[in-house]
Amino acid sequence: MTVQKCADCDSDMELGFAPNLTHSGFVQLKWHKGEPEDSRFLGLKTGVKIDQRELVPMTAYRCTNCGLLKFYANPTGDE
Repeated sequence: MTVQKCADCDSDMELGFAPNLTHSGFVQLKWHKGEPEDSRFLGLKTGVKIDQRELVPMTAYRCTNCGLLKFYANPTGDE
């Protein structure tokens, strides 16, 4: 595995992910293409419309020095 370097300060970046809290616990953050569109039920906003087939798991690198975050959405899960 190649060590990622920070674009801001050239320090090492560490691999991680951004957990998303749901009603049933934590899940890995996912990326979806396009602009968010409101989902409504009886006229009330209930969230955003999602096509499950379009979701791509996200990983992130964080700079150990300055904290810069760099996110990647890889459909194969490769880094």
